[in-house]
Amino acid sequence: METKSRRQIASLEVLIGGTCYGANATMYKLAFAAGFSWPQVVAGQMIFAVLCFLALSLFDRMGGKVWPQSLCRQWQSWQALEC
Repeated sequence: METKSRRQIASLEVLIGGTCYGANATMYKLAFAAGFSWPQVVAGQMIFAVLCFLALSLFDRMGGKVWPQSLCRQWQSWQALEC
């Protein structure tokens, strides 16, 4: 049985997903009106998504969340991280 807090979290996730979908459509409309082509818009969204993912990952890391050892080994080859 689901608790009330889990239902609230699920509702919030649906709301955020719908908001992102609406923002995505608006961004496409404005980008096309500014003269950008669809590959430029998609590449820009991809870069923005990667930057957001990296920022969230760093926040998790600073908050004490431990990454899996296999992921840490891969990162250690690029930069010095403590696992």
